[in-house]
Amino acid sequence: MGRKSLQGIANDLAAMTIGERLLSDLPSLARLPDGTITVDVLNRKAQHDTAGEMELSIIANLQTWLSHQVGVLGRSLSELVRAEVDITFDTQSVPTDRKRLVHFALEARAVVATKHREFRGSRRNAHLWHSTTEVS
Repeated sequence: MGRKSLQGIANDLAAMTIGERLLSDLPSLARLPDGTITVDVLNRKAQHDTAGEMELSIIANLQTWLSHQVGVLGRSLSELVRAEVDITFDTQSVPTDRKRLVHFALEARAVVATKHREFRGSRRNAHLWHSTTEVS
């Protein structure tokens, strides 16, 4: 696998993780303390730095996407030894009434590695909003 291709995958993995694909997991994240979640894409696991292991629906989507992208390069996931994303979120930077609305300031740092090389990507300053009230 070439550096440029895996570097692009690492960059895209970070960007995708804190974009629209995370929306379905926002209700779960809103109940957690601010912090960092480490997502192990290859093993489909997520760990919050203080709350411990957790389930995120985005993980299956990320693994499917990663498998496809690696396949486009003519390779398989088994050639990767690591594919992780650290998602750091802060819900306090913009004061809101948390009973109605939660603001997420997000950062992601991704690592995609083979036995021989490691590629890092990052994305900062993403903002998502989660309404905690149902609209009728």
